[in-house]
Amino acid sequence: MPVLPDIIKRGLDVVFVGTSVARKSSQLRHYYSQPKNSFYCDLHHAGFTDRLLKPEEDKELLRYGIGLTDLAKETVSSDDRALSEDDSDPDRFAEVIRRNKPGVVCFNGKRAYRAWCGSKARRWGLQTRETIEGVPIFVVPQTSGRVWAARKLAGQTRREWFQALKEWLSRERAGKEVPE
Repeated sequence: MPVLPDIIKRGLDVVFVGTSVARKSSQLRHYYSQPKNSFYCDLHHAGFTDRLLKPEEDKELLRYGIGLTDLAKETVSSDDRALSEDDSDPDRFAEVIRRNKPGVVCFNGKRAYRAWCGSKARRWGLQTRETIEGVPIFVVPQTSGRVWAARKLAGQTRREWFQALKEWLSRERAGKEVPE
């Protein structure tokens, strides 16, 4: 039984992937509920949403083309370092992505990426050597309150990495539009 069900449907622009549901999110039954977590703020400032959503509005993300899932669906942990390899279910995750075919899978932090594939992401942003079921992979800095928002990672802040994802999606979408 998952701690929180996936918020996903077929054909979304992006599915954000965390490692596991944090304790506060488990208690409140909504993704990214820890007050210091910047997920919804980063989404809004990057232009994914037209207003700042609250965690209790997490299902509204579907209207914006955004889905949510975790690799460890049956585990509650506010510290990714406390998770074991056995907590994640990469086969279930791959099946969710295969079935729903989003435009991109975005890992919320390099630890989430590592929990999926067992190795560290080479860089922030688009991962050019891997896909999941043919779906491109993007990695943004973790939105946890433990990561200082203004910290530069490969020359950009977390918010700037979210903006880079939004811009990449816009370019991809424009490239797939068929002229009449």
